[in-house]
Parts: sequence; C-alpha cells; structure tokens
Amino acid sequence: MRRELLADVRKIVSHAGCPDGFASALILRHVLPHAEVVFVEHSTPEYAGLPAEPGMIFCDIIPPAARAGDFLAAGALVLDHHKGARELVASFGERGVFADEVTEPGVSGASLAFREVWSELAVGEAAAARPQVERFARRAGIRDTWQRDDSEWDEACAQAAALLFFGYTALAEQPWLDEEHMTVGRRLVAQRRAEATATARDGLFRLKPQVAVYNDRDGSVSDVAQAAFDLDEHIQMVAGFRYRVTSDGQLHLVFSLRSRLDGLDVAALAKRAGGGGHRSAAGFGVVVSLQSLNPLATLNDLLESTEALA
Repeated sequence: MRRELLADVRKIVSHAGCPDGFASALILRHVLPHAEVVFVEHSTPEYAGLPAEPGMIFCDIIPPAARAGDFLAAGALVLDHHKGARELVASFGERGVFADEVTEPGVSGASLAFREVWSELAVGEAAAARPQVERFARRAGIRDTWQRDDSEWDEACAQAAALLFFGYTALAEQPWLDEEHMTVGRRLVAQRRAEATATARDGLFRLKPQVAVYNDRDGSVSDVAQAAFDLDEHIQMVAGFRYRVTSDGQLHLVFSLRSRLDGLDVAALAKRAGGGGHRSAAGFGVVVSLQSLNPLATLNDLLESTEALA
C-alpha cells in the first residue's frame, strides 16, 4: 500500500476477541503510534454503528457492508483475508488489499498489516525490529489460517493463546511476544488440547452423523474440532455455540463452525446467516427470541436450507 495513502491514518479498526486481530493492531500501531485502536465484533451495535470518519484503516475486519459507501467516501483503507470479504475490499480500489486463502495460504490480517503497512512505514529503531515483527506476523497467519503442517505450528498456537490471555492493552508496547509470554502460551495450549480431546471424546452431540455440536463456553472450538476430526473420520463439521448479551440488551446466539480442510465450505454456510470467515473456519450470530431459543434447531434449519450435509 502506497505511503501517501497511509499518511493520514488516525484510527485502527480490528477484529475483537481474535488473536489475529490483536496481532494486526499491534503491528499497525508500531508504525502508527498516534492512531487510536478500536476493536469491534461482527453483529454488534458497535460494529453496525461505527462512525465513518477520515483517517480509518480496517485490518482483519471490513466496514459494515450496508454502509461500505460511507467508509469509501471517507477515504478508509481496508486489509482483509476472509473469503466473503473479497468483493467489498475490491470496491475500495487502491485503498483495499485482499489476500485469497487459496493463492496465499497462511496470509492473515497480521500478515497484511506487516506487508502492506509496517514494511512501508518502519524506519530507524522500528525497522531494526523487522525479524521479530515478521516472525510475529507469520505465526499469526499460521494459526489463524490453520496451517497445521507448518514447522512453526506449535509456536503459532502458543502465540495465539498468549495474545488472548494477556490481551492487547498489556502487550501494546511492541508487536511481538517475549519468552515469558510464550512460556505462558505453551502451557495454555497444552491444557487446552487436553481439555479439547476430552470434549471431543465425551462432550459432543451428533446433530447429524457428520455434524457435531457442543456448548463452546471457553472459545475452544478450533481445538475441539481438530480433536474430533482425529478421533472420528465420519465427522465433517463441528459447531460450537455460545450466548452473549450485546450493549443494547439483545441476546445473541453465536456459532463458530469448523470443517476439515478441503471439506465443507463453512464460510458459504455462515454467509447465508449473515456471518463469514474462511472455507474451514467461519461463524455467525443470530438474535435470540422466545421463539428461537434452540441452537440445534437454528443450525439444523441452516443446514437443511442449504442442502449441506442434509
């Protein structure tokens, strides 16, 4: 991305509750130290009502689709890699950069932040940290796009776990993790994998022969899904669900979907419900009412309507 387009950035918008979103923001702020950092999550009032202001850069998340024209008019920049975002990012012309998960495997929001912004703006002391920042961005992409065959897979998982454990604010001074952070991350990964294996073995409900569902209270669906795929070759998709109350008092039922690599396209499934993501990792949320309390019915209706694993 050309330096002239980055000169007026004053606000960084990234994906809330996501290791890659945190990593993206850390990398961007390293070379945009005066920019405000805002984290938003899809299907929330904060996301839908985000003001379109001059000087915004979106990374690992796109502007609300219904108001994309407002952000384009305000001169926003957009960096994203989620399958369903391609057309919106393309509409921003030279102000948008999209990374395709097929042609650029392993590229994530953090990878784009490093390649398109950090590498363009880093000078002096910041530029001297290139090896650490590049490794940090690469590991974020490995974990976020589920490159399990990569030699750095375990360290990428530890980095993601540490990012979520410590949070953006505690790590905001540098776009990489120190060894003490990574040590904590490794311990968290070992614990999570053990718990995920137990859940995959004993805690999944079979909605269909190929679809397993469970209450994902601790956000471990990726690990649970991988354990389930390793334990049972018949399972093609794992769906974790949870509930959240948004700032306007609405109750949302949130689904995280995982499928086998090169298997069911869960991004297309989630998009039909207003969500999105990657081919093998996606999600969506729906407003809960007294008539729609059952997560199994919600997911089953979506599967039946798309003839996916029907």
